[in-house]
Amino acid sequence: MPLFIYSDTVYDLDPFYLPRHAGCFRIYMFVPVPGEYATKISLLRATLEAVEAGKGIPAFGFEPRYEGGVWFQFNVTEKDLEKPRQQEIAVADLETRIQRLREGIESGY
Repeated sequence: MPLFIYSDTVYDLDPFYLPRHAGCFRIYMFVPVPGEYATKISLLRATLEAVEAGKGIPAFGFEPRYEGGVWFQFNVTEKDLEKPRQQEIAVADLETRIQRLREGIESGY
């Protein structure tokens, strides 16, 4: 099923709060990736490429002023609150999501 991200829409990869461990902070990241995507994997790949290029916008909460892209959440420790480190963690998180989605598809889910 194709996914459409228009300039005035938002796609939330995590509609529910992720569990947050003691001592961690939940970071939200907005990634502008408007376009048409054939699969969720293709959307995640585009999101990953944009984050790697430094286009992800970290925030401590969902901010409705951003449109035309994807929101997702990940957790960081206090030492990881600097933006370059957040970007590295976001990249790793997206790579894990892509791998899990691939494994699910390959196993019939």
